[in-house]
Amino acid sequence: MKQVRKVLGLFGGLDRGIFLMMVPAALLDTLEGFGILLISSTVLNLLGEGADLRSVLTVTLSMAVGYGFLYWLRSFAASRKDERIARLGYRYKQYVTEKIFRVPFEKMETEEFVNTLNQIRQNDRIYGLTGSILNRMYSIIKSLFAMAVSFVSFVRLSGVAGQLGDSAFLVGMLFLLLVLLVLASMGYMSWREKQNAKMMTRIMQDVVKYNSVAMQLSNDVIAEYSVGKHIRIYGMQEKILREERKNMEGMSEVMRHFYRLELKPGIMGSVSSVTISGLIYLMVGAIAMAGGLGIGSIVWYAGVVQQFLEAVHQVITLVSTMYNECIRQQAVFALEEAGEEEGEGITGIRPLPVHEFRFEDVSFAYPESERMILKHVNLCLSGREHVALVGTNGCGKTTLIKLLCRLYDPTEGKILLDGVDIREIPREEYMEMLSVVFQDYQIFAATLAENIALCENIDRRKAAAAVEKTGLGIRELDISLCRDLDSSGIEVSGGEGQKTAIARALYKDAPVVILDEPTAALDPISESEIYEKFNVLVEGKLAVFISHRLSSCRFCDRILVLQDGQVVQDGTHEELTARKDGLYSRMWEAQRQYYVEQAAPI
Repeated sequence: MKQVRKVLGLFGGLDRGIFLMMVPAALLDTLEGFGILLISSTVLNLLGEGADLRSVLTVTLSMAVGYGFLYWLRSFAASRKDERIARLGYRYKQYVTEKIFRVPFEKMETEEFVNTLNQIRQNDRIYGLTGSILNRMYSIIKSLFAMAVSFVSFVRLSGVAGQLGDSAFLVGMLFLLLVLLVLASMGYMSWREKQNAKMMTRIMQDVVKYNSVAMQLSNDVIAEYSVGKHIRIYGMQEKILREERKNMEGMSEVMRHFYRLELKPGIMGSVSSVTISGLIYLMVGAIAMAGGLGIGSIVWYAGVVQQFLEAVHQVITLVSTMYNECIRQQAVFALEEAGEEEGEGITGIRPLPVHEFRFEDVSFAYPESERMILKHVNLCLSGREHVALVGTNGCGKTTLIKLLCRLYDPTEGKILLDGVDIREIPREEYMEMLSVVFQDYQIFAATLAENIALCENIDRRKAAAAVEKTGLGIRELDISLCRDLDSSGIEVSGGEGQKTAIARALYKDAPVVILDEPTAALDPISESEIYEKFNVLVEGKLAVFISHRLSSCRFCDRILVLQDGQVVQDGTHEELTARKDGLYSRMWEAQRQYYVEQAAPI
């Protein structure tokens, strides 16, 4: 039950006192269930004893008023309980978000992390596991209270049986047999449910797999606007439908196995319930025939029997189900096991007029891969120079940028900033130095101003200036860049999105600007405007620029050519084109020839 304690401990930490709050709510809920039964049995006993009408009405009215007050208290406690469970659900989602933000970036693309995140999302979105576990815990407490009330009633019944003379032995034997049968039934059900829980764990792994496929098809393929054109143009409908049917057939087979497992304890539970009910009714009947019980008491104990059996069955089933759910909920603790980004360095950045980055024998391989993307890279980026990184696809340009941004740490070697290993610098302080435009930029469901500033306190004048510098066609800072959450919003084009990302980097105004294919989605005119203003946009800053369009490299002071994870050339555009046997010269001539052919008259 270690997994159960761990999950309940997490919930208790997110909302202290939530389980303590469940106790009075469960007690009131239990008492309400027995309330109607108590009123009925009391009135029948009074009538059986020949009480006058006034006495019967007085007792009935008094008990009805008491029951009404109990009902109000129970409703109030239940609403408070539901509110606390809902609030804890929100806190749990925030807890998961905070944990994800702290997971080292390098682990976020590993298969293990992706599978963990898929299971956490399914637990929350499909199964509502957090609320389910809390509600089951509440039901267990309620069932335990029902068993306690029933036990007290049976003790009283056994006291009555002791005064029956010759019938006392028969009643005593029935009571002993009842206790043994209840214990045996609970033992078997617990063992059966524990065996099922082991199988359920394996079944849920298959369920997660099939649900992941279903969610991917539903969210990222079938209903995705950007994918719709490919589906229709290439006639992919039938293929997608086949994949969906195949996935649903696999899920159906898994669920059939699931329901067969649930059926086994259910049959035995029904048999034992019928047997226990029979014994209790025999015992109550024997006592009643011996004159030890009134008609009302018979009704009371008959109702108690039903409540007791249901409570026993509920406890066994709920504990087993909750145990299985808590095993599935263990996925959230894998976020902690993934570790946290090391953000607390001990060395601050020195306030120098210019900064210097130095790569010293840096090699790097991505997680779960042995192939070195970068191999023994040694280079220096200093002052306010504008540096271009060029090379063929897969040569390591973007990877080098990711290392410079401290999204990954080098596998070998180190990166120094002004002579200090960047891993020793507090992460937040280091990130303040960088303005980055990635090739796969992100536009958020927010206003233009919020997308540019990405902070709470927006300097609107500064944001407007960034819009002006990039030539962004959208000028209304308060317009939403997403129609999903705001019907009055707009969907930006690829070019406008890329300009927004560039404006974001300009707004931050950091001393180091990194641009990874910043004009890939721009039209030729917009691209030309950006290049013409390039030196102005990054004036006084260290700028690192990646582009496959070598014509843009002429704006840079220095060009680094990468091949197979190594820096093979370093120089200006003129110097590198002069080296006819070099990679840069060959790449330049290939692109230059293409441009000349395009320009030739037809």
